[in-house]
Amino acid sequence: MHSIKYSLLTCFSCLLFACEKFISIPVPETQVQAQRIFADERSAEAALTGLYAQLTSTTLSLTNGGLAIYPALSADELVNTATSPDLDPFYTNSIPPTNSTGLNTRLWSAAYKYIYHCNSIIEQLEKAPLQQAFKNRAGAEAKLIRSLLYSLLLQMFNDVPLVRTTDYETNAVMPRTAYSKVVEQVIADAIDAFNNLPLNGTKAKPVKATAAALLARYHLLAGNNTEAEKMAASVIDANTYTLVTNLNNTFLNTSPETIWHLPKDQGNTSEGTTFVPSSATVRPAYALSNSLLNAFEPNDQRKTAWTKTNIVSGQSYTYPNKYKARLATPVTEADVVIRLAELILIRAEARTKQNKLFEAEADLNSIRLRAGLTAINNLSKEQLLLAIEKERRTELFTEWGHRWFDLKRTGRIHEVMQLEKPTWKQTAQWYPIPQNELLRNSFLTQNPGYE
Repeated sequence: MHSIKYSLLTCFSCLLFACEKFISIPVPETQVQAQRIFADERSAEAALTGLYAQLTSTTLSLTNGGLAIYPALSADELVNTATSPDLDPFYTNSIPPTNSTGLNTRLWSAAYKYIYHCNSIIEQLEKAPLQQAFKNRAGAEAKLIRSLLYSLLLQMFNDVPLVRTTDYETNAVMPRTAYSKVVEQVIADAIDAFNNLPLNGTKAKPVKATAAALLARYHLLAGNNTEAEKMAASVIDANTYTLVTNLNNTFLNTSPETIWHLPKDQGNTSEGTTFVPSSATVRPAYALSNSLLNAFEPNDQRKTAWTKTNIVSGQSYTYPNKYKARLATPVTEADVVIRLAELILIRAEARTKQNKLFEAEADLNSIRLRAGLTAINNLSKEQLLLAIEKERRTELFTEWGHRWFDLKRTGRIHEVMQLEKPTWKQTAQWYPIPQNELLRNSFLTQNPGYE
């Protein structure tokens, strides 16, 4: 990421970054400050760069490693190895609305804080005396980030308030918006981004392929299988990105598989810092569940490359080792938002749902063969969907909440979770709306099971 001038970022933060909770967003100090920030392309670009910096500024927020942990605990991927009042409720699927650190600060409030930043940039660009081409491209980046944030909120909380302005009076009393309407906005933002982003750039800045990849993900979520296949194919068939042959290099910041990543100005990833213990004799903070470990087939090279085991006091703890850099320097890794392997699995699932089984098997087998596994053939539609689900589990574990979100998207969460966790309740598939937000906004309603 580009370095940010502190004076400019401080000025811009007065406009954008003052809010701690979306429900209590303050009025920007002056319109004059905003006009100064967006008076020329250089300062406007720095303001946009500040948004990217915010996405990785809070450790374990939803865009900085939090979705590698909280949904993974809720699903069947992770176990926290020490008791924690913040983490235990996610693992036991009994999150109280009063959960402060994980639920409120790192997930809900962080998302709406960043959405507010996106909204402010979009609004100021519309009024700024800048070249239209610049405004279109910069606005497209903010809209794509907003689409990502809302897609994540939806999959955690179900219906959520669809905030698209910086009008604090309107936002403070906004009720929840229907899931389908938010999905429509997510797709609309990504389409706008696709139409206005450049063809080429760095992996740290979205380009057309980034928007196409996220559109494939969003269309799969919405059940638009034809569009999901189309958008995934547009990226896969361009051959701009390639599957790495050495799995240990998948998450390096130079990986040819990465479509979009979020590097930090200084440092590696929160996943590496959080998951990798300080030595081989230290118990990791998180261990992979037995059911996930058992899901790997014999000779699966992903288990070898992407997990590691410490034996402490005679007990084995296998932890995620996708990101291998525990220390801040040297900087070798960046948080991967979306990569080619996910797109191939998206296309496989979309094709299967359209009864294109032969083509879907080819996609699935490209992932299996890369992992050192044998090809599968002649599966029924139902068998193939389950095989894709299993492959997504072993390919995308502890990445951006995929397993937790997949189980809900496919309608299999109750079937899977009641076997995994005996105390499972169906209402636990959605996280509760934070109690603090309900107290601030009487128009918000709580999810069933948390009243």
